[in-house]
Formats: sequence, C-alpha cells, structure tokens
Amino acid sequence: MLWTFDPLQSRNAHLNFAKLGIVVREYVENMYGETDSPLHRGVGTDRLIALWELNSIRASGRLAGRKPPVQPPEGASQVLSETGRHSLPEPGVPDLGSKEKEVLVAIPSDIVQVMDLDISLARRWREATRRSWFTI
Repeated sequence: MLWTFDPLQSRNAHLNFAKLGIVVREYVENMYGETDSPLHRGVGTDRLIALWELNSIRASGRLAGRKPPVQPPEGASQVLSETGRHSLPEPGVPDLGSKEKEVLVAIPSDIVQVMDLDISLARRWREATRRSWFTI
C-alpha cells in the first residue's frame, strides 16, 4: 500500500514510522505546488512516498503492538540534526556525504508552530530536510 505524507509533520511521521512500520521509497519536491493550507503555507508541499508492506515483519510487529527500538539502528547515520540556540529548534547543516542504508533526519516537533512564529525558519527546515532526503 502506498501513500504520501509531509515529512515535516511530526505526528504523521510518528504514526507512519513507529506505529505502522512504513518504509520510504521516494521523496517528491513540492508535489502539490504552493497552497494556502495552514499545514504548509509558504513552505511547499514536499512529500515522502510511504510503502506499507502489510506482510512484512516490521509492519506486522508494529500492528501487534511491538514498539520500535528506542535507540536508532546500529550503523544509522545522522544526516540532519537539530540545534537549540534559540527558543525554536533550528536545523543543523545536513551531512550530505552519508552512504548508510538507514539514516536519521531531525524535524521540529511542531512545524505549524514554527510556521506561525517564524516562517523563514520553517522554510529553512524545509530546505534542510529536502537536501537531506535528496542525498539518501
């Protein structure tokens, strides 16, 4: 089963990765063009293509209530980190040289709040995550 979701929406990301056990097959830049939606106004409509392999060990385990590991997978590379120099989280500089199969990409816990308080910071998050996903 395939669907799309905004990689900056942390609640959706948590549901998709931690609860359903999806894997990402593709990143699409500005998939739906610019809109006035409060969910992504001014930051584009980038999307991840989620693949939910219903019969996979990962997905069936999540559906059975087995939680994902708290620690990142061994060998996973932190491609994008969060910096905390101000009251709102800021994206670090993406590590664009990773060749790892599994990577970690930081996102803010509430991108809508970031958009409400500092749209330019929200745009920096979009750009940093976009650059991170395109190098994977």
